[in-house]
Amino acid sequence: MAPRPRPTIRRRRVAREVRKLMDARGIKAARLAELLECQLPKVYKVLGAKAGFHPSDLKIVLRELEVDDESAAQLVQWNREARVRGLVQEHAEAAPEYRRPYLGFEQDANTLAVFENELVHGLLQTEDYARTVTAAMAPGMADDEVHRRVRLRMARQQVLTGDEPLTYWAILTEAVVRNAVGGPKVMADQVFRLIEIAGLKNVTMQVLPFSAGAHAAMGSPFAILGFDEEDDLDLVYVEDIATSHLLEKPEQLAAYTVAFNRLRAAALSPEGSIGLLQQAANEWSAQETGG
Repeated sequence: MAPRPRPTIRRRRVAREVRKLMDARGIKAARLAELLECQLPKVYKVLGAKAGFHPSDLKIVLRELEVDDESAAQLVQWNREARVRGLVQEHAEAAPEYRRPYLGFEQDANTLAVFENELVHGLLQTEDYARTVTAAMAPGMADDEVHRRVRLRMARQQVLTGDEPLTYWAILTEAVVRNAVGGPKVMADQVFRLIEIAGLKNVTMQVLPFSAGAHAAMGSPFAILGFDEEDDLDLVYVEDIATSHLLEKPEQLAAYTVAFNRLRAAALSPEGSIGLLQQAANEWSAQETGG
């Protein structure tokens, strides 16, 4: 099986190594702009890993930085891998601009820990649930745009079941499975889907019951992404209705990691969580059939 190309991580590595080399050589971004005959904003964009280096531009930069042949070859290879079309490129029209950075990292991650206090996480949603919440959160959106966004959400789920599935730990509040999104049938199918996914070897799922009361992340859903290389620092992702943030400072990561660990301790065990999910699924099924 071919390994996942992880283009977003490769782009991040190239940008990080170029920044290190610039610092070591005392070379400023303005010098790169001069070499590449471009404006400073473009340079800042590639140095911040928001865009990748054009292959010829990278070679010019590496010559200026006097990089040895072996290191230069590695950076050129990473840059080549960074240019592979990923999920975001394949579904470009469906990915909101503010979510694209996260979607790229999600596809490249080795581990993902998520906390959701109201919504089923995107990697766990059924098509009907995804369609319902997409339409509700963007009223007036054309049906074809809703369809594209749902297709993207379904495509994202390959990271759980593909050749190299990531290790996934989800903590959902009980409200997530009690909120009548789309009605009884949609919710019955959705909760049964949660039970199915919870059975995967790479997945751990817990439910934080109403009885837990106040907890470590009141009103604050978040995701912690982990990567395979030691130099690829973990990230925290948070978003609201129209904006998102990727946090990478050590103190930010530490705060969210502590919060997640407290949530794990407060939530039901994975076995107990399956019991609550089964109860909720049965109740939704009974409502659907009028039982």
